[in-house]
Amino acid sequence: MRYFVMESIFENAVNEAVLCEIISGHHAFLNKGFEEGRILFSGPKAVAGTGGFAVLKGDSLEEVTNYFSKDPLKTSGVATYRFTEFKLYECQPMLKGWFE
Repeated sequence: MRYFVMESIFENAVNEAVLCEIISGHHAFLNKGFEEGRILFSGPKAVAGTGGFAVLKGDSLEEVTNYFSKDPLKTSGVATYRFTEFKLYECQPMLKGWFE
């Protein structure tokens, strides 16, 4: 298994009502990733409306890229993504099960 930090970057502004609808779909998309065990955590950046971060796992960069290509933030053109692969060195004991 390989591990990644995903950064979403909001590229295109949309009105607040449209963004709320897209974010609702984005949350449903993320919930599926949590249920499948592919996402460890996610959250928005501290500056509202600029994007977010997630830590995730997959067999390859291509797999996680393909998975996130279906995210409503991506399909709507609001966000782009940057993936950085990392190798786990150490983590808190409570997280070890997710990384194994």
